[in-house]
Amino acid sequence: MINELCNDLRCRRSDVKVCWISGHDGVEGNEKADEEAKAAAKNPANTSPKNNLPIFLRRDPLPLSISAIKQAQYDAVKKRWSRLWAASPRYAHLNNIDPKMLSGSFVNLAATLSRRHASMLVWIRTKHSSLNKHMHRITKSDTPNCPHCPESVEDVPHYILSCPHYVQERFLLARKLRRKAIEIPHLLTDTKAVPLFLAFINSTGRFRPTFGNVLTPTQPNS
Repeated sequence: MINELCNDLRCRRSDVKVCWISGHDGVEGNEKADEEAKAAAKNPANTSPKNNLPIFLRRDPLPLSISAIKQAQYDAVKKRWSRLWAASPRYAHLNNIDPKMLSGSFVNLAATLSRRHASMLVWIRTKHSSLNKHMHRITKSDTPNCPHCPESVEDVPHYILSCPHYVQERFLLARKLRRKAIEIPHLLTDTKAVPLFLAFINSTGRFRPTFGNVLTPTQPNS
């Protein structure tokens, strides 16, 4: 079509210059047209009288846009899932670890890991692991306390941050991550920290009886 128009204009001895414009960005007329289109889409009362429309737009009702329907359905499902997730009893804990989880952050992270490594992260994130606090809750352990610290409950924060039995492994992790080594959300979400954290888990040997070795994945390039 552009070539036909150019040829027609050349026949009239007119010069043709093709210029690129950045869509609606900063062009007052285009911005106004965009606003009017959005207003019409939100409320049929904002549309022009039928007599002012091109003939092919005077049909009633107008054909629906498949892409618009799909987008509206996606938005509705996402909003509904956000409401249901916010009402979940697990929301407070998991949202504190990964506020972007509904945006696919964990899916993207898991895509860089093996299935075993992703499973281990789910164990730690949900607190449904073979640490004694959870095992005691499901009646698989006589005590919720740490096997190395009889006075302390063995939960995820104790295992990662406090248990003196793993002080050497914790020191090696801190050498790599500095202050971030004590931030559990960072250890469980950052693509560079996760391989180092999995190496920490493997070096402690705490999950070996139930999970086996947690071999260290390849760390992403810096």
